[in-house]
Amino acid sequence: MPAKWVACVGLLGFLAVPAVAGDRPGKRDVPRPTVLLKTEVEVRGVLSATEKGVTVTVREESVKDTIWTTGEEAVWQLDLGGVDELKKKAPALNGKQVVVTGTARLLGARTVTYKTLAQPAFESLRPSRPQLASQSVLVVEHTIKVGTLQAAGK
Repeated sequence: MPAKWVACVGLLGFLAVPAVAGDRPGKRDVPRPTVLLKTEVEVRGVLSATEKGVTVTVREESVKDTIWTTGEEAVWQLDLGGVDELKKKAPALNGKQVVVTGTARLLGARTVTYKTLAQPAFESLRPSRPQLASQSVLVVEHTIKVGTLQAAGK
């Protein structure tokens, strides 16, 4: 009799292992968030209209190795929706500086730490020395639901 119980428990344990392994958090379908936050954006950069889609390449500020830098290239995808006027205007502005306004999804916020030079009250009395500073930055999805699209300077 005890041998039968051991066999049953062993069989149940063997059958349960695949169910538990398939039940890992990374394997489950994660529900989409129920609250989506959007923010208004204005992007200035060079427009590229291809068969794959319409993008704007811009220069952004970023932090690399605790150094605050400018000039990093970032590509924003443009969602022109079903607006025929925007779809006709995009190829005409290909390769030109543009200003795009619209909305983008807000993904969250993060804090970045970077080096900066301290600004003493009397610069002639002591030299500037590096210090660490922190700043909170919004993280925005790089896809814009376009409201307006126009050449820069207009």
